[in-house]
Amino acid sequence: MKPVLKMKMLDGRAIAPTQGHPGEDAAYDMYAIDDGKFKFVNGKLLYIEYSTGWAIEPPPGYHTEIMPRSSNSKKDLLLCNSIGLVDEGYRGDILFRYQLIDFLGFMPDKYLTDVDCSWMKFKYDLYKSGDRCGQILMRKTEHFNIMVVSELEDSQRGEAGLGSTGT
Repeated sequence: MKPVLKMKMLDGRAIAPTQGHPGEDAAYDMYAIDDGKFKFVNGKLLYIEYSTGWAIEPPPGYHTEIMPRSSNSKKDLLLCNSIGLVDEGYRGDILFRYQLIDFLGFMPDKYLTDVDCSWMKFKYDLYKSGDRCGQILMRKTEHFNIMVVSELEDSQRGEAGLGSTGT
């Protein structure tokens, strides 16, 4: 029997998650219910946050992960935490926070204090209300114990890391 992800609608604008290819796709597309909330710190755009209007309850022993869709490469946005871990006990709105990628240097040098960021929507390709703004995936949580030791077993790779395989 398949595990069930319970979902509670927090906002009447929420759109139910979908799969482009039901039964084949690993994740479900989530939809933005707004044009994004812009968060500034000291005049710098920290992130743009999209609400989905959904809270979730995975079955015991499961957690969910949020990630960008593959088509996100067409946007001027990068998911802040790459893949977001949503712990089993979280019951708040599933949010997607993106950082603006400013390849063209449109952002003004002056500090931004104006809350009206509508001009950004004309210069950048951002998500809008109703757009699929990311994906949610449910996974089994594997709990483990940590053991502090003074030595680790030798391995063929050893301490060779980052780029050590020659490709």
